[in-house]
Amino acid sequence: MQRLADRHGFPHAIIAKCDLTAPDVATQLDRHGEYRNLRGVRGVASGAALRSAELGRGITALTRRGLLYELQITHESMGYASAVARRHPATTFVLEHAGLPLRADPGYLGLWRSGLRELGRLPNVLAKVSGLGMARHDWSIGSVRGLVLAVIDAFGTERTFFGSNWPVDRLYSDYGAIVGAHRAIVHDFTTAEQERLLHLNARQHYRL
Repeated sequence: MQRLADRHGFPHAIIAKCDLTAPDVATQLDRHGEYRNLRGVRGVASGAALRSAELGRGITALTRRGLLYELQITHESMGYASAVARRHPATTFVLEHAGLPLRADPGYLGLWRSGLRELGRLPNVLAKVSGLGMARHDWSIGSVRGLVLAVIDAFGTERTFFGSNWPVDRLYSDYGAIVGAHRAIVHDFTTAEQERLLHLNARQHYRL
């Protein structure tokens, strides 16, 4: 990835795979850190595993290196993630794919929104709105509008930003349609709010 960035100017930031619970986590992170576009690690831990002492040590090592932690979790793990974020206030956490709202029934979405609000109360947690087509292959602006607005309501326009899930999104849509949907949903927001959601928040926190 770094060779591609050096040759073509992108990707502008790299999120690495790293086992933060490993005894040699510091060595792994230092090896990743040799590449200048490294910005963080995406975690796969969920549920009670988020509270493990080993993961806590890994997050501390991550933070010491100025890197962020991406949370790829569903609503069932959001309470655990909130506890972790409170224990690591100096770490920037990013909730991936809007917290993966995988079902559309009201009970499920109610729990998802509750988890969003709990995470959204923590100033060191951000939310990335992306990947909504994974659960809604025939998505439309109308079908995802409520999901997008729920994330913005929980995190505000200063800690929410849009992204794609490329190339997975190619199975359900195209890049222009995804960007167009994001723009349409926030059309009535102020210009400053739209700029933060569509560009500035990501640029700030991923140092683009």
